[in-house]
Amino acid sequence: MTNTVTPTFLQAPSVAMLKDDSSHYRFLLGLYNRTGGSKSTSDPTKVLTAIVTGLTASVNELNTLNGMNVGQPVQNQLDNKVSYAVIYDPSSPVTTPPNVVISAGVICHDMTSNGSIGAVETDLTNFYLLANTLINDYAFIEVTGFGSFAANANNKRLKLKLGSTVLYDSTALALNDGYWKVDCTIVRTGSSAQKCIVNVNSSNLTLPKIVNYVVGSEDLTTQLNVLFTGTGVANNDIIQEGLIIKYYKA
Repeated sequence: MTNTVTPTFLQAPSVAMLKDDSSHYRFLLGLYNRTGGSKSTSDPTKVLTAIVTGLTASVNELNTLNGMNVGQPVQNQLDNKVSYAVIYDPSSPVTTPPNVVISAGVICHDMTSNGSIGAVETDLTNFYLLANTLINDYAFIEVTGFGSFAANANNKRLKLKLGSTVLYDSTALALNDGYWKVDCTIVRTGSSAQKCIVNVNSSNLTLPKIVNYVVGSEDLTTQLNVLFTGTGVANNDIIQEGLIIKYYKA
């Protein structure tokens, strides 16, 4: 006869617990022991500061205390948080994709102002989409970039690229002043296949407001750059003011 044991899930601390230091300590201690926090600190005292240090150095599971959904297994929520961090941080590429990825979320929100330099095609704002972020068919990202054109008669050219695939090219136009916004949805249809739809809007009527469809063939098992570029004549003929990328799991 097989014995079955109903798993006990660690729940979020109640409001009353958070107001009770001793209860809160016991909750953190249980979390500390469960996640192997002791392996990440040489302090055996298990005072609160040691617990926090151990948790932060191991898996940073203290993050689950922020916005935890009561009634859901902690591990599921932790998996989502860890996977989100892996997808979001382009500075630490992974060779093995995460087994669990977030259902949906903003993976890039860069509000740095970046301008074109002289007459050279200049990288404006970019984001590295890590290998296997779009790990399942029909997973997709939504890309939004926006900025401005300088108030002069210089020709200006704006592009959006995924890897080596050009998703949008304004061509060289005398865009005198105004603002621009490019929205693009990139859907995985295979490990090296994408369907991409681009929507362009501008307060400058010289820039056509269009919807453009592109079939891509980038290898999604590799890290890919999502990049806006600008080409003008003088510095800052094109400025990108923001880049937002949202991820949706299939």
